Amino acid sequence: MKKIFSSAILIFLTMLFSTVAFGQDPSKSIHIEALISVDKVQQGSSFMMAVVMDIEPPFHINSSSPLDESFIPTKIEFLETEGVVFGEPIYPKGENQKLSFSEDPISVYSG
Repeated sequence: MKKIFSSAILIFLTMLFSTVAFGQDPSKSIHIEALISVDKVQQGSSFMMAVVMDIEPPFHINSSSPLDESFIPTKIEFLETEGVVFGEPIYPKGENQKLSFSEDPISVYSG
């Protein structure tokens, strides 16, 4: 179980550090929590995991489906973990916003 959360945390830390490259300070702007659908994971059973991100205004990250191919999409990738099979992540729909650095709206997740 710790490996699953470690994998999720590693992925999101990578995502957070990528926002620094674009001028946003993520230290207090994005809060991430991983939740599972059961109290205890049983060997051979299935469960669902949700990754909840609370993004403080005015910060944003690209959605999983940016409108411009030059933008890097938000992506969840799980590290291979022995005995665990991950399904494909399901992403929420992004919000189209017109931001000062872009002539056209972009698809983002924001607070």
